[in-house]
Amino acid sequence: MSGPGNLYLIDFDQAERTSVIEALLRNIGLLKRGHVNNSLFTLFKSTAKARLGPARTNRLRRLLGRANSNHAGIPPLPPNSSPRLQQLNEAWHIAQDSRASSPGTPVAYYSLAVDDFCFPGERPWSERWAVLRTLADYEGKRILDLGCNMGLLSCFLLSEEHAAAALAIDVDAEILRATGHVAGAFGVQPTYRQVDLDDPEPWESRLRPFATDVVFALNVLNWVKNRDRLLHFLGECRQVIFEGHESFDVEKARFEAVGFSNTRLVAMTERRRPLMICQK
Repeated sequence: MSGPGNLYLIDFDQAERTSVIEALLRNIGLLKRGHVNNSLFTLFKSTAKARLGPARTNRLRRLLGRANSNHAGIPPLPPNSSPRLQQLNEAWHIAQDSRASSPGTPVAYYSLAVDDFCFPGERPWSERWAVLRTLADYEGKRILDLGCNMGLLSCFLLSEEHAAAALAIDVDAEILRATGHVAGAFGVQPTYRQVDLDDPEPWESRLRPFATDVVFALNVLNWVKNRDRLLHFLGECRQVIFEGHESFDVEKARFEAVGFSNTRLVAMTERRRPLMICQK
């Protein structure tokens, strides 16, 4: 146990008794006798990865030709690709390097097929969009997208459902760069901001002036520490489309507690999560 009270576990499974000089020579690779774990190199590598962060680490791996072989990755674009595909390609590479999907895994949150080209991801956007677009009349409406990730929802609502405006927020600065490329690909202009829903500063005052008609809170409440605060904000809104992590009954009770009298289940997502519409 260290001075500040931190507990460390040391495994002596393959330990050998040797001199300090010999141990150092083994660690730096100059002596191959006995068990050689290159622990000094491992320490340097771990320290470098921690300082660079996952985004820079993944970029460096790609530059060195050492991208994660366990993930299929983004296939190369066909020759003479359209500007739309080029913008989306940049967005997907940013998304893979961000922390906005599976931690430590270079994969975008959504998969998307455009012009016979498929950008890989965790969740199929086409299936998600087929349901979300039918849940309300978005034409001329002002949309707030909490935890927007790549901004696909805001961009599709603007380009295909003719929403009047969209404000897309996320805590991850890198994924918001991807949102800019997605918006360019579809020729729309959502407003996107970096907002931490656990920030002690009043982020609510930054969102209220937008005068929202429909709020999307998809797969976001589970990742917020102060859930009561977010639910209270949602209780100020007229219509919320929500994806939760717990049962419909549990999520329904939460929204009824903040003033929603009409809460109904519209679907179970491919991850078996309740998709709900909550109205005053």
